[in-house]
Amino acid sequence: MIGFNGGLIGADRTPTLAAASGVWTLDEQIKARRSNVWPIVPVGVAATGGTETTSGSYRIHTFNSNGDFVVTVGGDVEYLVVGGGGSGSKGTSGFSHGGGGGGGQVLSGNTTVTAQTYSITVGSGGTSVSSGSVDGNDGNDSIFSTLTAGGGKKGLANGNGGNSGGNIYTGAARHGSPSIGGGGGGGAGGNATTTTGGIGVSSSISGTNLGYGGGGGGSNSSPEVNGTATDGGSAGVAIQGVVSAATPNRGGGGGSTRVENQGNPSGAGGSGVVIIRYLI
Repeated sequence: MIGFNGGLIGADRTPTLAAASGVWTLDEQIKARRSNVWPIVPVGVAATGGTETTSGSYRIHTFNSNGDFVVTVGGDVEYLVVGGGGSGSKGTSGFSHGGGGGGGQVLSGNTTVTAQTYSITVGSGGTSVSSGSVDGNDGNDSIFSTLTAGGGKKGLANGNGGNSGGNIYTGAARHGSPSIGGGGGGGAGGNATTTTGGIGVSSSISGTNLGYGGGGGGSNSSPEVNGTATDGGSAGVAIQGVVSAATPNRGGGGGSTRVENQGNPSGAGGSGVVIIRYLI
């Protein structure tokens, strides 16, 4: 049927829940109303998957582990993809303190999704090490669509801190006299400096402003220094004591300690995360 409205003539549109541009004729409006789809309103992204929350005008999908992001109506989304952090090391004889683990790479931005299922991979953090003379372990990559955030690199037994995911920022070298201090791990937002882990990247995509991808702290016993860490990384331990694991789902690097810290492993890297949000 041909619709007429103020001199505009064209073929009738089939009423659907999807928005259609242009001027709707009275006949089209009546047909849409009878089909219970009037008023026609724009339809935003529709999707399921992960832990679903709302914050203000946004629906947020948080993946703390592997899963599927199932899109039934496509559109524009924001994303945060964080790789798992590397673990620290315990050093070795001659290089008393190990290096801190590097923070996972952090990717953020906007992309367009279509109606399909996206497989989400959340990178695990590098596992801690209990013995001296061995390096820590790399973190694992996190993946959303074509986006891959690299896992943070392991702290080394020779005292050098691990680089950040993607090798973008560097860990600090062993230091002190006689070079027995372990360097901090590189963060997703900056290089490490001596025993201090590199900074990460802040984001409020979850509805709360948090730091992601901080490098793990190094350590030193002469003088005694517990290397510090931020943005999800864990601190190093200089003499004796438990080295905390990096914060889960923040992609931070694990802290280091010395080979003589018997019975206490190095700090494990924090797992990564994938967060997707869109306007509702």
